[in-house]
Amino acid sequence: MHPASIEHHNATTSAAGGKHMPRLLAILALFTVGLFGLVAGPAAAATNRPATVPFVGAVGGTVTATGPNTFVLAGSGVDSAQGAVTYRGTVVVTSAPGAVPLTDVLTETLTAPNGDTLMIRCDQVATPIGTTGVLRGTDRWTIVGGTGRYAGATGSGTGVTYIANLQSFVKSFVGTITLG
Repeated sequence: MHPASIEHHNATTSAAGGKHMPRLLAILALFTVGLFGLVAGPAAAATNRPATVPFVGAVGGTVTATGPNTFVLAGSGVDSAQGAVTYRGTVVVTSAPGAVPLTDVLTETLTAPNGDTLMIRCDQVATPIGTTGVLRGTDRWTIVGGTGRYAGATGSGTGVTYIANLQSFVKSFVGTITLG
């Protein structure tokens, strides 16, 4: 579905999408906290040699359209490598207008409290969930850069993003990261 069509569709279904978002956020938070607790210890351990460890997390925030086929995601969250993070993502829709599912490239930056960053590229496919105004995106992601402690980091995995009425989002991700 073309973003303009989605926006019109979502405007007519915003009450339905808003009703389900708190439940989605609660489920995502419980899932992520559980995963984070399982892997935080190994991910935080100091090492002098490259170490591949699980990398999981969740972020959420706002969606802002910046053009007919582009969006900015901004928010915060937590991941198993950095702890609390600020989040910024740019979305470029790559599918033809009106296509369902919608395809896009999502470029993400996760910033730790000390300013270190991880840059991630996601190739995503998004499908409307009925008439709720919610899009469910699934992606394969790859770490494409980093600064500070994460300079030279590599890794990959999968993610799931829910976008409600092109206004808010939540995303969870799981994979591995190699540091050092």
